[in-house]
Amino acid sequence: MKLQLSTIIFAGLFLLSSCASSPSLPINTSSSAKTFPEVRLSNESRDSLVEEKAPPRLEAIKLKMLNVSSGEISETSSGVLKISSPNPRAVTRTGSPQHAVLRFRYLGPSEKTRRLASGLLRRQIGLKLEAEDSCNLIYIMYRISPSPALSVQLKHNPGMHSHSQCGNKGYSSLLEKTLPAINDNSLHEIAFERDGELLNITVDGAVKASLVLPPEALELHGAIGLRSDNGNFEVELFAGTLPDIN
Repeated sequence: MKLQLSTIIFAGLFLLSSCASSPSLPINTSSSAKTFPEVRLSNESRDSLVEEKAPPRLEAIKLKMLNVSSGEISETSSGVLKISSPNPRAVTRTGSPQHAVLRFRYLGPSEKTRRLASGLLRRQIGLKLEAEDSCNLIYIMYRISPSPALSVQLKHNPGMHSHSQCGNKGYSSLLEKTLPAINDNSLHEIAFERDGELLNITVDGAVKASLVLPPEALELHGAIGLRSDNGNFEVELFAGTLPDIN
């Protein structure tokens, strides 16, 4: 009996010693992390693809809510924006939402093309963020060709407010991430969520990127908008302000 008791005590001490010496796995107990709203894409439906995120309900941005400064943008009876000119530029007339979704269907190259001021011929579409004017803003672009990529750029030209003043000056790259090549008539999406200096981006609900905005970007306070170059697109733009999450 004494031998059995000694054996049990020895086994218990061995187990306790093993647990104490084994490294424990880290556990994330943070409750403040934010996630993107789930977005489901469908080539069969024109219904909204944006699901609520406790709440908010994103507002569809119609043509009458945009100030189109360059190129041409039209609107179908169902509210879908259509782009066929080589270089449309537009911003919302009011507001600086912290969350926006740009859904687009790429219909192929535009009939006319126009090179960028740098001389490059690029096909792309994307969002403008904190756009004070054409010289001071942030671009979140889905580049289609020549090299598919997610590109985030800051354009910062203090004291300049028109394209004639700044041209293609003041650009700095904040993020460049390769994307899969896309086919004509395919449906895609870019979404951003801003939380102070942190900018979170999703592309097609799969590619995710987060970056801390530099001080120059934090100085900007402007509208959101859209831009495209040398492509035919059907577009839906949604925007809203995320509630505080404590």
